[in-house]
Amino acid sequence: AELLLCVKPCLHQNDAALALQLIPYLLLHLLHHAPDKSASATLAPSLEEMRAVLTHAEQPAAAAAAPPAAAAGETAASGSLALCCEATFFVLDTLGAWESQQKRADQFREARKLRAFTEAVPRMLLARAALRCGAACRALRYVEQHADETARPTPQEFNLSKGEARRELPADEVALL
Repeated sequence: AELLLCVKPCLHQNDAALALQLIPYLLLHLLHHAPDKSASATLAPSLEEMRAVLTHAEQPAAAAAAPPAAAAGETAASGSLALCCEATFFVLDTLGAWESQQKRADQFREARKLRAFTEAVPRMLLARAALRCGAACRALRYVEQHADETARPTPQEFNLSKGEARRELPADEVALL
């Protein structure tokens, strides 16, 4: 709370760029100072907010069911939803980069906390939201991460040269894209 009070004058001036830059640091600060057992409980509200934004983004637009007067407001809402999704992607990307840095610095406890936080958001949820926002490359990256996490290599696949990897997703997950 003290950290938020320190930056309140900056945020009061509606500086969204500054707020976006501070969010990963705030989450990192919370993760760093939370005991190992309560880290997930401490950040549960942040995770729920991210999931809510991404879940809302993956839902198909109800333009056909909406009255014509709502169409103008819908484009503004979809634009702000895309910005919220981009902010969520930025936060998760930043925390993922910090996780890699922690691993290289042999600070595995901190890296484990960061990984647990970033993995709490399902990759397929991220992929569908990225597709809705028009970020096809990001969506593909999340699908590949999901395939890497769920794939169990067979003994034949261990003989593939570096850079060649077979990734398969269940048909029901591909259909959801």
